[in-house]
Amino acid sequence: MKRAILILVGFIAFLPVKANDGDLTLRTLTAARKKVPYFEYYQRETFSNISLGIGFGPSAYFGEYGNPLHFRRQNYHLNPHGSVELQYRLTNWISVKGEFSLFRLSSRPFGSDAKFFASSPEIGFKTHAVEYYLGIVHDLFPKSHIEFWGRRWNPYAFAGYGQVAFTPRHPETNENLRPVLPDGEYAYHLVARLIPVGLGINFYPHNHISVGFEAGYRFTTTHFLDGAKVVEQPEPARYDKYIFYGVKLTKQFLPARYYYYRKPAPRYKG
Repeated sequence: MKRAILILVGFIAFLPVKANDGDLTLRTLTAARKKVPYFEYYQRETFSNISLGIGFGPSAYFGEYGNPLHFRRQNYHLNPHGSVELQYRLTNWISVKGEFSLFRLSSRPFGSDAKFFASSPEIGFKTHAVEYYLGIVHDLFPKSHIEFWGRRWNPYAFAGYGQVAFTPRHPETNENLRPVLPDGEYAYHLVARLIPVGLGINFYPHNHISVGFEAGYRFTTTHFLDGAKVVEQPEPARYDKYIFYGVKLTKQFLPARYYYYRKPAPRYKG
């Protein structure tokens, strides 16, 4: 009986201590989050400013041959893309990044669209392309929230400027669709300027590793991403565009001096 009373008294005495510790910890973390300056340079002893990310998913195109809502024309969004990015964190909210992507686009027009094209309107096109750009990423919440385990999700937006290189081809014969002018010059260049914009959201299973979903819209300065030559159009031709969406994995580097190397125990020599 005495033992049971002592256990009960000890349990009751222990409860306030745990509750107070938890409240103090919560108040400390909340105060730390509120004091994160917006323009303060991001610098941590246990985290690097540099992150490496890889992404993959479908791509789709906007142009004379269709748009992403035409799933049958767009190969049911089975045109893949893959990307690699290097990101440098400036503040808790803002990072700069460079991204390099390889992707494929393809589409076929409907028969009723034939009058808008100068030649071979039914063939459509395919292209394997490369894009590269520099951009700015802005997180909705500061990175310190993640590092203090105060938050696991962080939405973000990005924008940038770069170039895209492409080669439109016949989807069956692989013939180059870029025409040659009478003077021997090509009708257009195969490199165009690029403005990428987009949104994403990251989930952090660990404070330096994230798994996210990203969707990006690419504005270009070319009408010939699809190789189509429009001869009859009620409105002026618009620049071609395309989109990416998919999964992105990111790893923030850690300084080597903070890794723990476990040494094997010495063997006993008898």
